[in-house]
Amino acid sequence: MTVGQSPYAETPQRAPWLTIIKIFMAAVFSVLILRLWFLQVRQGHEYLQKAENNHTRQVEINTTRGLIVDRDGRLLVENEVAYDLLVTPNEVSDPEALAQGIAVILGRDYNDLLNRYQSFAKASPYTANQWLTGLTRADLSLIESRRYRFEGLSVHLNSVRKPVEGNFAPHTIGYLGQISPEQLKSGEYPDLKQGELLGQSGLEQSLEPYLRGVKGSRLTTVDSKGRVLEELGAAYPRPGHNVRLTIDSRLQRVAQALLGERSGAIVVLDPRNFEILALASSPLYNLEDFVGGISSERWRSLNEDAFSPMQNRAVNGLYPPGSTFKIAVASAALAEGIITPETSINCSGALKLGNYPFHCWARGGHGQINLHNSLKYSCDVYYYEVGRRLGVDRLAARVREFFGLGRKLGLELYSEQAGLVPDQDWKLRRYGRPWSVGE
Repeated sequence: MTVGQSPYAETPQRAPWLTIIKIFMAAVFSVLILRLWFLQVRQGHEYLQKAENNHTRQVEINTTRGLIVDRDGRLLVENEVAYDLLVTPNEVSDPEALAQGIAVILGRDYNDLLNRYQSFAKASPYTANQWLTGLTRADLSLIESRRYRFEGLSVHLNSVRKPVEGNFAPHTIGYLGQISPEQLKSGEYPDLKQGELLGQSGLEQSLEPYLRGVKGSRLTTVDSKGRVLEELGAAYPRPGHNVRLTIDSRLQRVAQALLGERSGAIVVLDPRNFEILALASSPLYNLEDFVGGISSERWRSLNEDAFSPMQNRAVNGLYPPGSTFKIAVASAALAEGIITPETSINCSGALKLGNYPFHCWARGGHGQINLHNSLKYSCDVYYYEVGRRLGVDRLAARVREFFGLGRKLGLELYSEQAGLVPDQDWKLRRYGRPWSVGE
């Protein structure tokens, strides 16, 4: 026992409220430390990007798309100076008001503008996204005169695809359209973002990487309204390559004029080297409808048109060949030794197979007719009989070998169809029934 201490003195006890305060303070400091860790570690990159975007902005510089010319160098598709309207979503406090304001001054559809904005606001809120393309100088003046009312906007010089003649070979040349969500997810276009344009048909689609070129970029400092204060650096774009076609534009116009408003196709080849000189499909659509983006109403009317003007009948229309196929039948029969040039067959006006008569176009018949005259007069009965003797399998094999039928030609058009050369195996696979001689 310590000297001077009473043996009856009580040991001092710790007040319970002091323990409660310490526990509370420990909890508060734990929450603060946890929150600090979350902000600096888990969300550090996001807030760093926000801070940098408050004063710096990296803007892509669009490249110039390659030109398309005909075999003699005549210009078919060019680039016309235009402007793009870009928006940075994290700088916009009221997207609905912004979309409404732009819709009013430019005469655009409000819902379309808002939907476009929302599509890239989620995907890339901190970068300048292409909102509208193909703006004119008049559009630019309307925006700039009201810039004080709008947040997050920037306007950049660009170009729009402009056909020299709006209805010249549209199915072959093709059009540009905004990249779709599916195309973005495919990974084929890593340098494109939502709202940017991409070849969607014809050569514009199949030669897209070759025509598009490589974009550049520009790093600038901006103020709170998005106005550029200083340029910090730039990587300049590389233009796309020009494309020269084998098509003769004068001959193409003649083919289109011959078709007129009728549905059909005309293809003209150079027999010396098989180059395509004209590739016409009708009815036509106007490429100028797609300059700056086609309206939803016009797109719907094109797709709902009973005459399918968007279809390229020259390369993806599948039709029975008619009497032109007699040349293929004759070639196959000669190669197989079924006939000779002197082989004569009697045409009485019809050939009966089973109980069904197959008629010749000449109801009275051609009488005895040889190979030369069968082609000259296009005798149907002659080729019914030759086809019966030849059989479908030998016929199919020879026309594939001699004429390349049933497979694609390898044109640089994604819409090309291979066509069909049926045989016995095909019918069994498709319908589960054997081939009949009448077919």
